[in-house]
Amino acid sequence: MAGRVRGGSAMMVASPLLDRGNMPIKERIVADLTAAMKAKDAPRLGVIRMLKSRIMEAEVEQRGRKGAGYVLEDEECLAAIAA
Repeated sequence: MAGRVRGGSAMMVASPLLDRGNMPIKERIVADLTAAMKAKDAPRLGVIRMLKSRIMEAEVEQRGRKGAGYVLEDEECLAAIAA
């Protein structure tokens, strides 16, 4: 479902599948989570929450090894999801 974005004097319709360029996976997941909440898409919301949870678990695990400020890279996020 497309959201509405106010741009200038006209309303534009934003596609949820916009090309996000080099946006990190974690940021994409948060954006998709927000979109699913707004769309009240419960199945999609559940899946995105599980993805975010798995990434957060992997990040906490790595912080124990690599330090408190460690943030997973995209490749590590994908590996955590695939595991």
